[in-house]
Amino acid sequence: MENKIETVERVREFNRFYTVIIGILNRNFLGTDYSVTETRILFELQSNPKSTANSLIEKLQIDKSYMSRILKSFEKKGFITKQVASEDKRSYLIQLTQKGNDKVDELIKVTNRQIEGLVEPLSAGECEEMVEAMDIITKCLQKEKSAGGLANENSKRR
Repeated sequence: MENKIETVERVREFNRFYTVIIGILNRNFLGTDYSVTETRILFELQSNPKSTANSLIEKLQIDKSYMSRILKSFEKKGFITKQVASEDKRSYLIQLTQKGNDKVDELIKVTNRQIEGLVEPLSAGECEEMVEAMDIITKCLQKEKSAGGLANENSKRR
């Protein structure tokens, strides 16, 4: 890469390619009734039981009012329960219900099938090469995030 501008252009090019290939631009992610953001929040709640809205907002860098609307929707659908946090009475611990866990398991299966379809034509060596490239990208961008890069820029916009 000759310069940062070229790097930016190549990242944007890759992002355009990847968002189309995984269907992230569709309102209903992978033909489900849920957006990518909603799906990610559900995954996060399953991975981190008893999360708070603030911890989800911080981890996922999502606007507070958007998070609130999504959580209200999940509550209406019976996917989550909220209870006052013992350590901070102004906060609620959010947990998936059995119905919520079942929905996440269903979404994981759909996501796994999509990924399996993407990698099916690849050889074992190509799969390994792709995973190594993803690891390199993650490592580089985590370094930037820990230095206060993109995450801090997103939080400034709130």
